[in-house]
Amino acid sequence: MNALCAISELVHSTPLKLLKMRSLADYENYIATNFDHEGVGLDLSIFPNKTFEKHIKVDLVVNSLLDFDELSGEIRPIVTFMQNTYLKGACPLWYKVNIMDQAVKDYVSIGRLNLKNNWLRFIINYLDYDRAEEMGDTMIAIFDTDFNWTISFTLSQDCQNLKVQKLEK
Repeated sequence: MNALCAISELVHSTPLKLLKMRSLADYENYIATNFDHEGVGLDLSIFPNKTFEKHIKVDLVVNSLLDFDELSGEIRPIVTFMQNTYLKGACPLWYKVNIMDQAVKDYVSIGRLNLKNNWLRFIINYLDYDRAEEMGDTMIAIFDTDFNWTISFTLSQDCQNLKVQKLEK
């Protein structure tokens, strides 16, 4: 009976739109509809509680954007949170946009984040090898499938830094 109560509570506490989502196209449409910031980036203000923020200097000239081990240490609370997310069996989403000149959003992509493999290396490599043109910003946001939290990685080429944030409802 407890399992039925838990399912009933989940159904009643989850917006109907989220319950109907089955494919990445459904999630992409939901994100584009609910988080688009005037066609320029992602508006994450639906998550009012900032539980982590770190600005990390990057070197855009060298072969690698930043040292992976150093980054892991700098954002240890995020790494631990994601490890705990994996232990719960979750498979969050990632969503990427390139922002050029604060006017054009380019190349939106989405996928499931494989937490079995080195997810952080995937994020950093993606930011490093697929940067926005014209010294724009590249943003990758990780969302849980119920949109209760997000972790965003924003590479600012103008400022030469990586901003990592964790936001929650």
